[in-house]
Amino acid sequence: MLGGKLNKRKQNYSKKRGLPLKLVFIISISILIGDAFIEELLFLFFPTIPDKYVPFIDALLLITLLLPVLYFYLYRPIITQLEETKRAEEVLRTLALFDELTGLYNRRGFMSLSDQFLRLSNRTKRGLILVFADVDNMKQINDTFGHAEGDRALICTARVLQNTFRGSDVIGRVGGG
Repeated sequence: MLGGKLNKRKQNYSKKRGLPLKLVFIISISILIGDAFIEELLFLFFPTIPDKYVPFIDALLLITLLLPVLYFYLYRPIITQLEETKRAEEVLRTLALFDELTGLYNRRGFMSLSDQFLRLSNRTKRGLILVFADVDNMKQINDTFGHAEGDRALICTARVLQNTFRGSDVIGRVGGG
């Protein structure tokens, strides 16, 4: 019963498309198999192919054989380049907003987010607490113990602030650099 419905569908497909389903299948296989073998298969299944289909079949064979070449030499490199560009843009976006040493927002990121929070506070008529802190004597630390220790002092201060404040709070390193 089901076989009869399937055969009827195949016949309807063949009538609508103008090419038999077997031909479409054979041409699809040509992506995986060579050109000469496909021609043999075509003539095995269709000993007399109407002349009007020959250019169409040749074009399809050529296209299906060129698809892997186009994929490897055009599409894949373009996609790879786009992915690399996207990663580079993400790195630049991160560097534009975050301090590389401490991982906190840099001046640009901090000012941008604080401005948004101030506007939100004004719009919603809710209060906002803004805290500024300064790490004193950084020049003395750098001059006495070296810049590596000064960097360590900043990193430790950043960690203390991150562990003290909520994750939703905005912490930034406005000075230095």
